[in-house]
Amino acid sequence: MVTVIRQEEREKQEETIDATPTAKGTFLALIRGGYTLPDAVAEYVDNSIEQARIIGPSKDGNRRVEIQTKTEGSEGIIEIYDNCGGCARNDAVRFVRPGESGVNPAEGNISRFGIGGKAAGLAVSSSVEIISRTHSEEGWKIVLDREDILNKSDWKFKVTGLTRGDTIPEGGTKIRLHILNFSDFQSFPINGKLELEQRYGIADLTSKVDILFNGEKINTADPEADILNEVEAPEHCDPLEVKGHIRVPTREKNETKTREIYIRIKIGLMTEGSRINKFGMNIYCNGRLLVKDNKIGIYDKNLLDEKIGHAGSQLIWLRGIVYLNGPAEAMPWNSRKNDIDISSPTYAKLEQILKKAVDDFMEKVADAKKELKDLTGEKRLPDIRDVIVSHYYKEILKDRNYENKVREIVRHSRPFSEAKKKVLQHSGDTKEEPHEVPIPPHNDTTTYLAASVENYKIEKVKKKIGRAYGKSNISNADVVRITLEHYLNCDRT
Repeated sequence: MVTVIRQEEREKQEETIDATPTAKGTFLALIRGGYTLPDAVAEYVDNSIEQARIIGPSKDGNRRVEIQTKTEGSEGIIEIYDNCGGCARNDAVRFVRPGESGVNPAEGNISRFGIGGKAAGLAVSSSVEIISRTHSEEGWKIVLDREDILNKSDWKFKVTGLTRGDTIPEGGTKIRLHILNFSDFQSFPINGKLELEQRYGIADLTSKVDILFNGEKINTADPEADILNEVEAPEHCDPLEVKGHIRVPTREKNETKTREIYIRIKIGLMTEGSRINKFGMNIYCNGRLLVKDNKIGIYDKNLLDEKIGHAGSQLIWLRGIVYLNGPAEAMPWNSRKNDIDISSPTYAKLEQILKKAVDDFMEKVADAKKELKDLTGEKRLPDIRDVIVSHYYKEILKDRNYENKVREIVRHSRPFSEAKKKVLQHSGDTKEEPHEVPIPPHNDTTTYLAASVENYKIEKVKKKIGRAYGKSNISNADVVRITLEHYLNCDRT
């Protein structure tokens, strides 16, 4: 039997259900996935920097953001204070309402989602105190308490006036985080400061706002410090720079608009190759570090798990610095601004640009490797380390003052130390045993040797040499050179 329900009867069956999120549900949604303590503090620093950009410099110069750590009894407290104008009492809701930042995303520089500050504070704190005061008001305060929120049925919070203990200068805002995990709080003065310096230490931001940690300005950072510059890099391997603009669609107020992002990329060889995945792209959005060591443009994201960090890969020497400047809405960051959003239209365009830049740079590196192979007469193609060591070796021989022309980070690198050792051995200034596989000699002093030796003996020697020198790929030529050097060094008579 089939029951037929008329249209008017279906309409009578319709009803409205109340799907308003509960306070507990909202709270759990906000903190899902968690924040590290430095990530959480960074969300509030982001807000302060955005306000400093909007309001402009003070009469005394730069705006400032101050991060202070202190203990009250057995509790760890982190305070983030800024003098960036304060917030009017009737706008206090933007500190607690998810999705509201007080800044138009299309016009914002860092602020975009209106979620970070709410989620960050609640994720790491038992309670969050928000205190602010404009130049025309007496100031106000809101307290977000975890236990209180978990028992609330709504998302309503009291705004109160300031007590005597809550004094704050006009134009100031202060966030007080009562940290949940005391061990995290104890490590924050060291680890947190370093992370803040990496995020905010470049000139784009430090020229606009002073950031202080426990009373001291954070150190400035050079994003390109670990890239070999034109003086240090081997021939053909000097850094590659790409500049341009990309245009991407953004969704604003139910309308699709096209936004433009300025992009600058610098790709080069690192001072030392990394075998622990500390290579790849460091991406900055409007002067703020988004992510380090990202493999965009290097590996296809679908093959990333298979290829990442392969110890023999020449790509472990690759460093790219990516600077993106444009509207916050067009930046390829996730809602926590601690990773890249691969679903972003900006990501897709950026990936294509970086793939070409990486390919172009690695073609230059291939030329350098081929030239070294032709010079040494080796059958195998040298790796990037061979090229770098050979370059240092030649430059030091040619110019004994070359060591003073390179940066300290290069002088202290293992490839440079290896090249120096070869120079000393070449000049007879030392009789130290080599700790690395000897560099191939140059053609002007080379004698080519050939001999027939049983394979098992060669393989046995290769294994011994590999263990002694920490190198997995030993060639027949390496066997001859190392054997000769060993015999000569052992013959003290």
